[in-house]
Amino acid sequence: MSINLSSTTRKNLITTGITFALSLLSCSANAEQAITINDVYVRAMPPTAQNTAGYMQIHNHSKQPVSLIKAESPLAKNVELHLSKMDEGVMKMIQQKVIMIPAEGSTHLKPGGLHIMFLGLKKPSNEGSKTTLKLTFSNGDQLTVDAPIMKTPNPRGDMKHVQN
Repeated sequence: MSINLSSTTRKNLITTGITFALSLLSCSANAEQAITINDVYVRAMPPTAQNTAGYMQIHNHSKQPVSLIKAESPLAKNVELHLSKMDEGVMKMIQQKVIMIPAEGSTHLKPGGLHIMFLGLKKPSNEGSKTTLKLTFSNGDQLTVDAPIMKTPNPRGDMKHVQN
């Protein structure tokens, strides 16, 4: 059996088919979000401070390890990935090219360890305000999160504030 279709009808059918296939791919990608972010915050600093740091839990739900490769924020001129490390009794910050998140695991960015460094603040990091943070990962995922700005939580893990 042969069906004669006009060239316009054929083009419409092809366009509809391609659109349908792309929508299925999009739904599949959105249904399986590989990376999630929890407990994100940026440390509040005095108004004259030039730098601050950000912390969070990054969860990788995929079966492959991924790396955080870039962070961006309108809060600072430069945003870098860092590790704080004790070296001969002196705490040093070491810039990292990437922060690894294991397959089906998580990485905790926290004071005294891995963190995101905001260098050259464009405005004060006042407690109670927020900033956006765009995170780029090695698998191509990009997540933008709203990060509250607050004093560093108590190291015991509760959300009480430490007195400065």
